[in-house]
Amino acid sequence: MNFRQIVAPVLIVALTLVLAFELPQAIAARDRDYDWYTPVIDVRTLLDERFVREIDLDAMQRAAITAMVDSLGDPHTIYIPPRDTMVFEKEMSGQYTGIGAEIRGVNDRLMIITPLDGSPALEAGLRNGDVLLTIDGTDTKGIGPDACIDLLLGEPGTIVQLRIRRPNGTEADVAVSRAPIAAPTVEGLLRRDGQWQYWFDEASGLAYVEVDQFTASTVMELRRFLDLHDDALQGLVLDLRGNPGGALPAAVQSADLFMADGPIVHIRPQREDRADDAHTYSARKGHTAEDVPVVVLVDQHAASASEILAGALASGDARVVGERTFGKGSVQELRTLDDDNGLVKFTTALYALPDGRILQRHMEDPEADWGVDPSTGCVVPEDEVQRLARRQAREPWRVISASEPALPEATDPTWMRNTLLDPALAEAATLLHKRVSNGQWPTLEVDTDLAFEPPSEDLMLARDARSMLLERLDRVDREILRLTDGGVETQMGFDALPDDAQISVLEVVLRDADGDIIGTWNATNPHAAHAALHASQLKKVDTVP
Repeated sequence: MNFRQIVAPVLIVALTLVLAFELPQAIAARDRDYDWYTPVIDVRTLLDERFVREIDLDAMQRAAITAMVDSLGDPHTIYIPPRDTMVFEKEMSGQYTGIGAEIRGVNDRLMIITPLDGSPALEAGLRNGDVLLTIDGTDTKGIGPDACIDLLLGEPGTIVQLRIRRPNGTEADVAVSRAPIAAPTVEGLLRRDGQWQYWFDEASGLAYVEVDQFTASTVMELRRFLDLHDDALQGLVLDLRGNPGGALPAAVQSADLFMADGPIVHIRPQREDRADDAHTYSARKGHTAEDVPVVVLVDQHAASASEILAGALASGDARVVGERTFGKGSVQELRTLDDDNGLVKFTTALYALPDGRILQRHMEDPEADWGVDPSTGCVVPEDEVQRLARRQAREPWRVISASEPALPEATDPTWMRNTLLDPALAEAATLLHKRVSNGQWPTLEVDTDLAFEPPSEDLMLARDARSMLLERLDRVDREILRLTDGGVETQMGFDALPDDAQISVLEVVLRDADGDIIGTWNATNPHAAHAALHASQLKKVDTVP
């Protein structure tokens, strides 16, 4: 009898014993799963058979999925229905097919803030300040930025006909050929003849780079900047303010450009049964910018991937200037549901900085640290009024315009503070000057502003609950807009609206002193909109179609 004849019967017996033990457990687990669906199926069948009118089973299915997701109590875990998947994927990737322009709603119209580099809009002659009067014959007055964007998007190679009004009041017809657009994510300090200027002190080799989002192209854009400036680069201000995050690989690879070794970020699952999913991303030696001193600018709006980059660089020699970051440190996974039933984005783990500090704000431990703090002595607070003033002051220097402002005599900290209204950038530039001149960072006094008051657990829970409710209300608003002919914009005071006012959709529009729209909020209940407005829950209208 050979070896195979001896072993085969033994394996068969062993396999039979395993199946005899595990198969009943598997069947029982499957039955428990089926039992979970029983009341859901019962309610669906009951309503389908007995409800007063015919029901929309697809809408019921989407509502059931949304309810399951919302029950988790995590504002970052969401269901994206099929009709919203295209917009969501465009925002995540930074890629779309359109004319390639940054726009803003102004006085019930759409205004070009700047055409993008190499875009069809730039080639067609669109410039800062051009107002879109009609898009393919559709009057843009009052229809809102989102509807205008939908009109600008289309298939590659198709033509969109625009009627525009120039800043001098003249009108013109412009034909723009739509093309695939990859929205750039890296900017310099100011533009000249459509090109970014990165140096703020070329003689000393000091440069400025802003990253406004992390997409698949971000690392390539940073590499391009380094390739052009690396030989002379002695110090860098890296501006991540307002950066909401994006792709984790882009943040990790960006950090790797400036780090010789050491951990960049840890992935920490919170469930014991998923401990094997823990992972650490580390830097690899070999990039030319590893020895370049860096000052990172952050604020309370810098989140997720931007916090990973700031925290990784701060674990080394870099300094961080500004405010404590947002504290969005949860790892998201995106899954596509079968049969085009939409997407589910859900939290799977938490991010931890190289020193082990969890980025995510802790509801269960409000006393714990979260986010990324400025370095000692480097806190530069900024309220929303100052933030808006800073963005408006910089706009003439970053847009492609027919009439560019004259170059400043010097882009020094005084110019940054007085012209750009940017004290944090001025502090960063001053700090970098001292680092390059003296070979080491200056010793700064402990900043009392760094003693952040941690939010209470009740406040954290209330904020998260409000966020979830507002996201759910926003989904309801979009459904109402889909089912109706559009919304109603009103400038009537809230107190003038009776409780039983019949309004299909109310759009709250917030404008600055120049009449430019800086935020909108849609609500079916005017009083809820009023409350949300006071809570500063504004839907941003700036976008890149």
